[in-house]
Amino acid sequence: VSFRDDEGRRVMKRGAGLPGERVAVRDGAVMINGAPIGDPPTPAKLRYYGFGRLREGREEPCGDGYFLLGDDSRDSQDSRFDGPLAADRIEGRAWLIVWPPARMGWVGP
Repeated sequence: VSFRDDEGRRVMKRGAGLPGERVAVRDGAVMINGAPIGDPPTPAKLRYYGFGRLREGREEPCGDGYFLLGDDSRDSQDSRFDGPLAADRIEGRAWLIVWPPARMGWVGP
């Protein structure tokens, strides 16, 4: 999804948890309500790290917000540090993949 960070910059992050769910990272896998969700289709070697609110396998409730993760999990200011994002801050979502060229195309719902 696309939103503006606290400094007003437009950023995009991958949605991981929905309102009412609980998110954790264990052994590099994202868990929703205690069950692994599997890897996103890209990038192939993406690994998430249990930093911030998710350190040591802790679960974080989404409450009425959305838990977002950056693709560069080692260096991403995301919900692991800022908490879930309120729905009214979301400005849009990705609809087109332009890189890498082999994956160029429309993003499904």
